[in-house]
Amino acid sequence: LQLSPAPTSSTRIPASEYVVTVVVENAGAPSSGAYGSVTVGPSCPVQREGVPCPDRPLAATLLIRNAAGVEVARALSDATGFYGVALPAGHYTIVPFTPGGATLPRGVPRDIDVATGAWLVADVTYDSGIR
Repeated sequence: LQLSPAPTSSTRIPASEYVVTVVVENAGAPSSGAYGSVTVGPSCPVQREGVPCPDRPLAATLLIRNAAGVEVARALSDATGFYGVALPAGHYTIVPFTPGGATLPRGVPRDIDVATGAWLVADVTYDSGIR
């Protein structure tokens, strides 16, 4: 479903740096839901032109709320920032959880619409507070 980083024609990327996302479905398995990456950024206090400073993957808890605002699921991203959650078709809000009463990193909620029989790519971001 996804290859990261995106290959470019001008830069050779070592095979060991690629991450491939694959969803394997079988009979009885959920046929719809959302998956994606969870990142936090900015990660550098000063960004300079020509010096990459990509957002970092984040292991986090995501609360999934239905259209009525009721929590219907939780998803945990792993150390690489990947998460996946089975959901029936419908409208949801992904609410990134900030643990322990901390104010940072602060998650940015996002609305999603899951279609019947489809898996939606829904990346989630956290603001690190670095300025």
